[in-house]
Amino acid sequence: MIRIFLFIIITLQFFSGCCSVSQTHNNLLNISVNHSGIYCWLNLMPGGKPTFHISGNLAIKNEETFKIKKIGLKEIILLQDDNPIYKFNPLFEPVNEDTSDKELKIEETKDFHIGLRSGLSIATELDSERPINAKLFFVSDEKTFEYNILNIRIEKAY
Repeated sequence: MIRIFLFIIITLQFFSGCCSVSQTHNNLLNISVNHSGIYCWLNLMPGGKPTFHISGNLAIKNEETFKIKKIGLKEIILLQDDNPIYKFNPLFEPVNEDTSDKELKIEETKDFHIGLRSGLSIATELDSERPINAKLFFVSDEKTFEYNILNIRIEKAY
């Protein structure tokens, strides 16, 4: 009797572990991302408070087997030496379109502009002489996708 009981418990644990792995895989958004013109700069012009800025363009392709009704860029985290410097909700808008449509048909590639609505205060942890890395977190319904951009040089505008 004890053997049967142990067999049932082990079997249930095995199947519950399999299901959680499968569910995690199903939560990944199947897109491809290419970036271009990613610029970071410090606005150090006289007459105003110094601020940090980032902007650029992303080409996002739907690799899913269904239409993505709405893709979003939930968050960007900027890091130096794996230490977070900034964490913010970015501006994320389609390029060359009259609408704010963020729908992606199957195999469709759409260009988006990313950036900040206004500059951020310059963080004391930021070393402006060294590049930063960006982690972009995309979301659509319950699915997510993380995209990394490495070694972004920081410019200075005087």
